[in-house]
Formats: sequence, structure tokens, C-alpha cells
Amino acid sequence: MGSEHEVLLYYTEVCWLVRGQVLKQLFELRTEVLLFLKDKGNSLSEYLKSEDLVRGLAYLADIFTQLNEINLSLQGSAVTIVDASERLKAFICKLPLWKRKVESGNFANFPMFEELIAQGDGNTISKMLQKEVSKHLDTLQTSFEGYFNLESL
Repeated sequence: MGSEHEVLLYYTEVCWLVRGQVLKQLFELRTEVLLFLKDKGNSLSEYLKSEDLVRGLAYLADIFTQLNEINLSLQGSAVTIVDASERLKAFICKLPLWKRKVESGNFANFPMFEELIAQGDGNTISKMLQKEVSKHLDTLQTSFEGYFNLESL
């Protein structure tokens, strides 16, 4: 298939789960997964043909990468409560900035998503998907603020 992922071992699959990179790996292997599903006659292959669904997968891979990074930065014996609260506060403050950028058509904070859009038809994205991403970022911010009070951080 010409993919750099030629052999997938069970150990590797477990590492993806542990490292929180499942969506990123699925996105990177989407062509191979599509071919596999087609070969098996599975109807799920139709979903991977949808541009909006693949773009949504790219966005989710990017946002989960960000969430995984914040999660990992909060772990370890060297992380103090001050470090953790500053990192959480910084992440929560980034969410409305990302939302404004997405609403203005700037996807620089989501590299896989941005690259996929750039490869498409003239850097366009459906307004529905753009609204969904914006809504998701808003919901994510609300959820984080529900768990962590910014004033107490």
C-alpha cells in the first residue's frame, strides 16, 4: 500500500491506547482502513469516503492530542499544584481563542485538520462543520470551567 505503517503489532496497538494517540493513528491510516473495509465488504467504508467525516476525524485527532498533552503535563511527582493549576488555567484560556480563530477560518491550532483542508478544494470547509467545531470548543470550555473554577486556580 506504500504506507509507512506496514506491520501493526498488538504491542503497538496497546501503546497507542496508552499514549492517547488512537484517533491520530486512525487518521494517519484512514486510506488503509478504507481499503481494508472495502475489501471486507463492510458498509463502514462509506463513512470514510465522506469529506466532512474525515475532516471531523482530523479535528478530533487534533483536539485529543491537545487533551492528551495537557493530561500528561499534569502527571508526575515533579508537578506541583501550582504548576498544575497554571497549566489548566492556560489551557482553559486557549479554548475561546481557538474558537474565535475557527470562526474566522483560521485552523492553525489544529494541524491535521488544517492540512486536510489545505489539500481539499481551495481551502474551503462546510459552514456546518465549522459551526460544529466552534460549538465543540465552546462545550469543552464550559465542561472544563464546570470542573475547574478559574478564579480558584
